[in-house]
Amino acid sequence: MRMMRDVHTCLLDDHCVTVEKILAERSLNPVFQPIMDFRANTYLGYEGLIRGPYGTHLQRPDRLLQESRLLGLGAEMEILCLETLLEKYAALTIPGRLFLNISPSLLLAPYLQEGHFLSLIKAVNLTPSRIVFELTENQQITDLPGLLEAIAQYRQQGFQ
Repeated sequence: MRMMRDVHTCLLDDHCVTVEKILAERSLNPVFQPIMDFRANTYLGYEGLIRGPYGTHLQRPDRLLQESRLLGLGAEMEILCLETLLEKYAALTIPGRLFLNISPSLLLAPYLQEGHFLSLIKAVNLTPSRIVFELTENQQITDLPGLLEAIAQYRQQGFQ
């Protein structure tokens, strides 16, 4: 049987990475995968992907997000992922659209709907028309009318 480390002990250990430590240190690694339109031989944009700290058990995004959700920190981690991707994308001055994976529950979060996401975009000098939301499939949609309303609201703000 595997022994679980105490979170407080783990935070003090440089070799042990926890969700809490990643959130506190903002230690995520953004990766941008090109999306091509082969008919027009052009880039449509880039899909923003996230990796946890390299060489750790939380490097893979599925593990990172799953462990975050288990600890009740899923929304916080997902927001940090979005912030990290937006900041790096803008800093690299990559042309085209940025495709972001986002869960239905986060898209419905009042925190983002009340303008936080729009302010993040503006803070890094991007425009909403360059951002494309892709709904993740890892979560069941429990409020379809609410989700459709949220999508309409984001579209009104210029998001794709």
